[in-house]
Amino acid sequence: MAYVSDILVDFAHVNNLYCLRDEAGQEIKKSLSMLMEAEEMAHLNPREVRKHIGDYCLFFTGLYPDGLEREQRLGGARFFVSQDKRAYHKVSEMDALRPPASLFRKLSDVFEDCVRGLNVEREFLTDPFYQYLLHQMSW
Repeated sequence: MAYVSDILVDFAHVNNLYCLRDEAGQEIKKSLSMLMEAEEMAHLNPREVRKHIGDYCLFFTGLYPDGLEREQRLGGARFFVSQDKRAYHKVSEMDALRPPASLFRKLSDVFEDCVRGLNVEREFLTDPFYQYLLHQMSW
């Protein structure tokens, strides 16, 4: 899915991963709970906050699932999955009259499939043989 690959490209730069800012202009980057608090910040666009939460959860659940299990106070990876699906569903409702609505509804429905795809990509990218090939092919 092109949208998932776009997330990988966007989040390759840390400024895009932590693009939400509080009213003082500071990055909101502590945890998912901080991002969820951003939903209530009046100066932020609610649709963009929810979309970012969905993208953030998809990125971390797909590429760093082991790290999420350490977030026991939040409920681990299952919590991230539930928040992602909720965020994408809300965006689809907000976009009900616009073409992207179907994209976010679909992302909400097939989130687990996207996570599995990102897990496969992570395994591929961390495989020593693949790393060797990349090193040999870069000139």
